Amino acid sequence: MPWLVTTGPALLYAGAFGICFLLVSLGVGRRALIWMGVGADVSAFERGALALALGAGLLQVVCLALGVFGALTTTNVRLLSGVVAVAAAFDAWAVIRRARATWTLLGTPAWLGAWLLALLPGLLLALLSALTPTVDPDGMGYHLTVPKRWLAAGSLEYLPTYPYSNTPMGVEMLFTLGLSWAGDAAAKLIHFLMGLGAALSLYAAAKRLASGVLPALAVTLLLFGPFGVASLMGWAYVEAATACMLVASGLAWLIWYQGRAAALLRLSGLLAGIGVSFKMTAALLPVALFALTLLLLVREAREQGKPVASIAKLLLPMVACVALPVLPWFARSAIVTGNPFFPMFASLIPSRDFTALQSKQFDQYNRYMVWGVGSGGSWGLGLRKAILGCALAGLALPGVVIAWRQRTYVARCTVLVVLVTLLVQLAAAGLYKRYWIPLLAIAVLPMLLLLERWLRAAWAGKALVVVTALLSLIAGKQILSSVNGDVAGLLKTSLGLQQQSAFLQQQLPLMPLYQAVNRDAPADAGVMLAAYCSGFYIDRATFCADIVQSSLRYSSWDEFKSDVVRLGITHVIAPRSWEEPRPESDTPPPLQVGNTSYLIREQEHLMVGRAIREHGRLLLPAADQGLYALDVERLQ
Repeated sequence: MPWLVTTGPALLYAGAFGICFLLVSLGVGRRALIWMGVGADVSAFERGALALALGAGLLQVVCLALGVFGALTTTNVRLLSGVVAVAAAFDAWAVIRRARATWTLLGTPAWLGAWLLALLPGLLLALLSALTPTVDPDGMGYHLTVPKRWLAAGSLEYLPTYPYSNTPMGVEMLFTLGLSWAGDAAAKLIHFLMGLGAALSLYAAAKRLASGVLPALAVTLLLFGPFGVASLMGWAYVEAATACMLVASGLAWLIWYQGRAAALLRLSGLLAGIGVSFKMTAALLPVALFALTLLLLVREAREQGKPVASIAKLLLPMVACVALPVLPWFARSAIVTGNPFFPMFASLIPSRDFTALQSKQFDQYNRYMVWGVGSGGSWGLGLRKAILGCALAGLALPGVVIAWRQRTYVARCTVLVVLVTLLVQLAAAGLYKRYWIPLLAIAVLPMLLLLERWLRAAWAGKALVVVTALLSLIAGKQILSSVNGDVAGLLKTSLGLQQQSAFLQQQLPLMPLYQAVNRDAPADAGVMLAAYCSGFYIDRATFCADIVQSSLRYSSWDEFKSDVVRLGITHVIAPRSWEEPRPESDTPPPLQVGNTSYLIREQEHLMVGRAIREHGRLLLPAADQGLYALDVERLQ
């Protein structure tokens, strides 16, 4: 099996790691809450949810620190995280004792128990997906490949052709923990557990605002709604972890607003900053929280006759806490690319292997072309711009009306801040689901409050159970479709009744090519991946030819050859059809949607096709692709 793939009963090995990860996160989080001065105005349930999110977010420092000092190996990760676990043991035990003393379901309405059962189909299938080998595209493409490459290198070195590795990679640091202890299933289990953490924090936040059905409805929407995260929780993605941080940040802010303990405002900022260190698209939340806090504090200062400047004592520490988790990643981006906000603003800030033209094309494509990939696959750019414009107007007009109808200053400010945040997100990121999941995870609360009076009906709880069960089953069906409906494979592999290699052979047609590279290629081989950049199962340096970047240039044949030699590429995995020369009369294909690789696919096809045709030797075919060895001497 390839390096860092979970072997044996994943439920046992990855499950044991998952339990330890939860306990250490709770212990680290509890101690951090104490140091921050979070006091008694937080309930035991809320404290547990906040401790879990904060502790998990802070654990990224283990691998980040090792990477910065060039000591990032599986042995060192285990040693340092073990030290952290021992240090956090007392606090973890304190959390367990507190939970045992406060846990009860007695006195809860009957529909609530039925609702919890209705959640199970989608969540259990997501759990099984987490406990089986990685087959999701982005997990194999970079979320797990980048940590694997860094563990092999021993540091957070620059990785040519992996531009996303130059962005904040906080979740990938957590994945590095899982990979080092129990392989890829453990890494994916972290993402699953963070999704559950997001649900707990959202339920706690909603309970602060309303009782009855609303908290449960919020969780149902978070998990299984149109922008639900459950279908991704079993994958090596980052959305569930990012949502956990943003929701916990919102919970801390809400407790601060109701009790005005300054420590909770700092905590809200810290959690929001960790969310940004997980995914750059989360940056709008701390901006929104700052704006809302500023509006409320300015109004209160004027009413109380205090100078407006006095609110700086609250806001400046909040801003500092937001910046603290993100600055190390911005510093690394500045060092390795010259642009601290990479890939943002690359059209203005010169960025390594990412030109201004590529940046503009990349931004526009992400805004308009990565959504509507089903029935809207034939929509042109003009139509998509019109659809996005209509969506902006359709959100702005009712939003303004709703804000105008609010009777209190607080409600009006909240609606306006949420509205502006959603409009900015829509204008900048378009309609792509994965960009919206973390932000909507917390933004759903003020939206649901507008419907709160309609959720008080006696039948609301029963209706929610039915809706939740239906949505949970739909999410489960989506999860099964990602493994071709192989329920038996999920069960047997996670329980250790079927080897991971057998599951991978069934799910990944290109697995024989990856095995051939690991078995036969020299240790210093470099493998270029064309048309499908899944590098996790390859135990050699990989280079993604199918993404917008310029460390592997397609601008001319001579530059392409020069880059292949410079990068040390010796093998290629590419479609065998690319061996055939393209007729000069061929016109470029029409604009396609769903993946930014379209922007370079035509040039990639020409250059890679020529390389394997003129300088390559087919070693092994599999499905529609082949493994080729390049004659590097002839390329020079």
